[in-house]
Amino acid sequence: MTTSDNIREERLKKLEKIRALGINPYPANFDKKQSIAQTREMEGKVVKTAGRILSFRTHGNIAFADLKDETGKIQLFFKKTELGDESYKNLM
Repeated sequence: MTTSDNIREERLKKLEKIRALGINPYPANFDKKQSIAQTREMEGKVVKTAGRILSFRTHGNIAFADLKDETGKIQLFFKKTELGDESYKNLM
């Protein structure tokens, strides 16, 4: 198996995992309320934004993701103790 075959296989496994959770991996729309530029100025508030995940990394019981849209980039922070075991596991 080539590296590209391995990558494709891994992506297909992740796709099936998302579907098994009852989540549509390709929704027709998403009601985005704020751009990332607006979100950056709303720290501590509930926001609803969207973008492309450029990177995702874990460090024990925390995880980080870089989310980008046409207005900028923001780092997301996930903490296992706040999300709970099941939700945190589903991030992977």
